[in-house]
Amino acid sequence: MIFILTSNNKIMHTLKYTIGAFLLLLFFSCKKEQEQPGAASLTLINAAVDQELLRTNFKGLEPIAYNTAQFVPYGFFIVSSNRFAVPAGACPIGLYTVEDTLPGDKPVFYFNLDLPAGSAHTLFMYGQNGGYGSLLVRDTLPAYPEKDSVAGFRFVNLCLGSTAVSVNLRSATPGSELASLPFKNITAFQSYSALKGVKDYVFEFRNTETGALIASSTVRGIGNGGSPSPNIWLYRNFTFALMGVLGGTGAEAPKVVQISHSNR
Repeated sequence: MIFILTSNNKIMHTLKYTIGAFLLLLFFSCKKEQEQPGAASLTLINAAVDQELLRTNFKGLEPIAYNTAQFVPYGFFIVSSNRFAVPAGACPIGLYTVEDTLPGDKPVFYFNLDLPAGSAHTLFMYGQNGGYGSLLVRDTLPAYPEKDSVAGFRFVNLCLGSTAVSVNLRSATPGSELASLPFKNITAFQSYSALKGVKDYVFEFRNTETGALIASSTVRGIGNGGSPSPNIWLYRNFTFALMGVLGGTGAEAPKVVQISHSNR
């Protein structure tokens, strides 16, 4: 009898060990399957002239929770409002007007993106009166050695009614920086000096046909040397987005939005 009990104890011990090991393996297998495949960075830019505020729904066409949805204002950029960490891979996004509160409402914009893990993208949304479009750009950001003391700038034309624009520095001839930038096009990043004492850059966007000034944007403090305030431009990359309506006034007036690709 004692022999039988001892044998049974050994069997039970072995069985418990086997079951425990199996459950542990199952736990880690399930956990691995539930892990996110990684994350991607997505910057949303609202250049849709008649959409003052868009709300994000990262469940795509599913009912939106308006009380917790993030605002994306027109003609505006700030990291906390416009930049999102999203799961890599399939990423459905619906953007709704603030007034849309019914379950059956359709988004103004809907995207089903596929973003690689660790990637960074900027999604520009533009248009007016139901005629909307978008431009998705993968952001390959240049890195700058400390010895260079530069910043990287690029330009995008989302101004409705413009066929093409030129970009120049103030007091320079039209097209000194860019002879022609067609509508819905974006440039690569170009390096600009950020050495101490460099004067503020003023970029002018002009009509390529008439030479008339459309809008301008000033890079303030790029040569301050870090004093009395930190140099926000040094070693960083920025996009200058022209938006609005060519010849528009008031809320439709052309403007240039500065978009930082740093999280600071």
